[in-house]
Amino acid sequence: MTFDIRNLPFAGTVTRWHSVNCQRYPSVAEHSCLVALYAREIASRVYPGLSAEDQVLLYELALMHDLSEVVTGDMPSPIKRQFKTMFPPGESPIDRLEASICPDAASREHLAKSECPHIYFCMKLSDILDAKRSSLNKSVPRHLMRFLIGRNWNVQTGCGRARMKFERQ
Repeated sequence: MTFDIRNLPFAGTVTRWHSVNCQRYPSVAEHSCLVALYAREIASRVYPGLSAEDQVLLYELALMHDLSEVVTGDMPSPIKRQFKTMFPPGESPIDRLEASICPDAASREHLAKSECPHIYFCMKLSDILDAKRSSLNKSVPRHLMRFLIGRNWNVQTGCGRARMKFERQ
């Protein structure tokens, strides 16, 4: 069974955050769409000259980054991190399972990480931003968005911090 972006509507019934107590459990589709919207906003301010091809890669990456969760469910991040420490990059059983379920997402992620890391980190930052929003059960605070996309924000520093936080999780 393989999934691609056409299967995103099926993600509307699959909830996230099974292991966390939340007031409201967002669906994989809702999360993916919000990540795409945040990524679009951040990219438009940080990379105003982003090519159409890179914009499409960013949106597809954001919309498909968790699509395999339609089959696997939302695995807790500590488990994913533990597996990643035990295997070479991309070879953990979870990575291999997710790539077999959604090869389009895996190939786009590989492309972004290897050739357009700024696109990958923009999407990852947006993913973390939505996780923070979900954990607060609120919209993203204005001061946080202003900090992230303000005029003095250095994308390499911001994305580097997001990457370090992501790797620690």
